[in-house]
Amino acid sequence: LFNDFNTKNLNGFEPLKLTPLPLNFWRWSKSYHKGAAIYLVMERFGEKKKNIILYIGETISASKRWKGEHDCKKYLENYILSHQKVNLSPNLSIRFWSDVPQLTKERRKLEQDLIQKWLPPFNKETRNRWQTPFTA
Repeated sequence: LFNDFNTKNLNGFEPLKLTPLPLNFWRWSKSYHKGAAIYLVMERFGEKKKNIILYIGETISASKRWKGEHDCKKYLENYILSHQKVNLSPNLSIRFWSDVPQLTKERRKLEQDLIQKWLPPFNKETRNRWQTPFTA
């Protein structure tokens, strides 16, 4: 349970244990994720099965967050296009962690802690490190 999770020690959180979904999950007729969540957009690389976290976000409504406008969608579109230009096929997924605080302030604190731990390149908080990849 989240109440037992210490946000100061994020080593207990394992994103790879979350179920990967395709990025177009929000078009499905049935929603498998509802309510508050932390979500991670990830890519898995080839035979070595290495993963990179591209984006970390939080939402009060996991079933609705990606249906509208989202900066990360544009980044991902450009990311995919850049892969296609060099004949690579990205292996992207989104994963939802639903065992998170219901209060927005607490959930955003957890999101920020995770962003600072993994420094995902598509989050605005890491632009000083990564600039703004895949925006044009």
